[in-house]
Amino acid sequence: SWQSCTKYPVVTNMNDLQRGDVISFRGHVGIYLGGGAFIHATSNGGVKISYFDGYYSSTYVGAVRILAD
Repeated sequence: SWQSCTKYPVVTNMNDLQRGDVISFRGHVGIYLGGGAFIHATSNGGVKISYFDGYYSSTYVGAVRILAD
């Protein structure tokens, strides 16, 4: 699982997210854009920018930082 990743830093706290982090929700993934926004694929095949709200913050699992500054 991504939680046992040793190649890239794992980010478990949403407050520590940085732009470009690959974020994981229960059954869903996206890329963090900053300012509480992330981009992800929708179930109808589109791409959408969403914000952490009650639903997404409650299903947040963690993130992997694959891009370094």
